Amino acid sequence: MVGGAATLPAMDEGSRRRPRYKRPPRPGDPRVLKPEVVVASAAFLLSLTSAATSSWFVWRGPVVTASDPSRVFLYRDGDSLTLGVEAALVNSASPNFGDVVKEVGLYVGGSDAAPRFRQEVFLTPVFSEQVGEKHENCPISSRCVINGNFLAIEEPSRVLNVAGSTGSSVYVGFNLQDIYCSDSALCIRYNGLEGALNQLAANRRLNLHFRYYLASDGEKIAICQVDFPEGSTRGVSWLQERIMQSGWVVLPCTKRGTSK
Repeated sequence: MVGGAATLPAMDEGSRRRPRYKRPPRPGDPRVLKPEVVVASAAFLLSLTSAATSSWFVWRGPVVTASDPSRVFLYRDGDSLTLGVEAALVNSASPNFGDVVKEVGLYVGGSDAAPRFRQEVFLTPVFSEQVGEKHENCPISSRCVINGNFLAIEEPSRVLNVAGSTGSSVYVGFNLQDIYCSDSALCIRYNGLEGALNQLAANRRLNLHFRYYLASDGEKIAICQVDFPEGSTRGVSWLQERIMQSGWVVLPCTKRGTSK
């Protein structure tokens, strides 16, 4: 020190950046979580999550969705026409929350004012060259309708259950006659086979809405749109020609997916 205040030696760059080490915790330190405490906390959080999920299902009940069909089929039954479709329903709720389908309706045209047909039968469609043998052995509780190599086994309507955490898939049938039609002035035009075919083939695109009315989860809708090929040169619609020749036809749906 010469004639003034003493100066401290400058710290080098390495001294400034030297890390500070903390003393490791000692056994018994309250800041250290014991393994049993961690496990208990995780179990408590899991139980809260399970309770919240169960409470939501109790409040929400069944959660049912209806899948849009991939196809529909039509077959002649004397002087009437029947439409069949696969009813595919999925209930994503827990196994404790099932639901019941009270009614199924077919709206030909899609709108609320369109002709509405109620489901009349459950179906088992059989496409085989040996349908004649199956027709002879028709179950006593069923009714069998045969057209060439197509057989429809019709069973009486019953309650359709949709259990929780499962799906339900059955074929249902709608008789397209005026006596089974409602909600539209167009119902009177479905007066037999020819009338039904004329109404279905009136446009190149046919819109079909299937509405399922459930006891708990309300109304669900599945949709099928059918695009018809060009008619024949004789002025007869493609659909009429197919039904008159073979008695049945399978129509692919152009709209796929899951309904609301």
